[in-house]
Amino acid sequence: MKTSFKILLATDYSDAVMNAERYAFQFAKNTGSFIKIIHVFAPPLSIPYQQFDPYTVDYTPFEYEMEKLEDHALKILRLLKIDPEEIHYSCEVREGNVTLQVVEEAKESDVDFIITGTHGAKGFIDILLGNTAWGIIKKADCPVLALPEDALFTSVKNIVFATNYRLGEIPVINYLVEIAKIFDAELTLVHISNFSVSKQFELKLYEDFRSEVNTHIFYEKLNIKLIHSDKIIEGLNDFCSRSNANWLVMSPEKRDIFEKVFEPSSSKTRKMSFHSKIPLLAIPDFYKLNNSSFWKKYEIQKVHA
Repeated sequence: MKTSFKILLATDYSDAVMNAERYAFQFAKNTGSFIKIIHVFAPPLSIPYQQFDPYTVDYTPFEYEMEKLEDHALKILRLLKIDPEEIHYSCEVREGNVTLQVVEEAKESDVDFIITGTHGAKGFIDILLGNTAWGIIKKADCPVLALPEDALFTSVKNIVFATNYRLGEIPVINYLVEIAKIFDAELTLVHISNFSVSKQFELKLYEDFRSEVNTHIFYEKLNIKLIHSDKIIEGLNDFCSRSNANWLVMSPEKRDIFEKVFEPSSSKTRKMSFHSKIPLLAIPDFYKLNNSSFWKKYEIQKVHA
């Protein structure tokens, strides 16, 4: 795997996204990566009246937004004391729905992952409707790194992957091993259990999972853990805090339309995008599927547990 990346940074200039901007540029500089900054606007209100010159016919909303974004990028670099010549980046502006345009740009630019900030859930409406970060995570075909407002840039030395023993996780784990090798990082696969199934069945699933991983994946800094917690989200956050995790990784399951309608708040990944204190890397699990008998057997056993 290459040691540098092509990154898409989504910004709306808000204070909540400021930390994601800083993180993205610092990460890009430290890894020699290319970064494309995208801002999605919705005219006709994008140009303030007092700044719009009606006699400047060629001054379109796109030109105004591009100039604003380029100036914003330079301000970030000055703030971080990074010479623009030290980093490879470009700017892109689009018109329309933020989530759809960011996802479309990620596809067209063939980026390795998207970086976005999380605004957090400040009330019932935010929780009900979700946020931009969660929308991008749901629709993107590539990994998305969601940055909380108080997450600081650090070297990636400890990666925690929250496993649910699912079919699509083996290719995700293989991907994470390659990422961990780049940074010489610890990779911990952790399952948080509240024993919604019997303890005996839980332990059997864990042992089967550990055996399968150890059979097909070798990395000397790979660890596998089973943690008990009555509250899964709080237990996962607590584990990440105690283990000094730099990234928390989850692989959101693509559900059918009925689950999306009747269980809109059931996704653990969605909840983590609101509550995680560290960067959350969400990786789609549908790149390719592992056909090993263990995963088929597990899916059947889970249904009848």
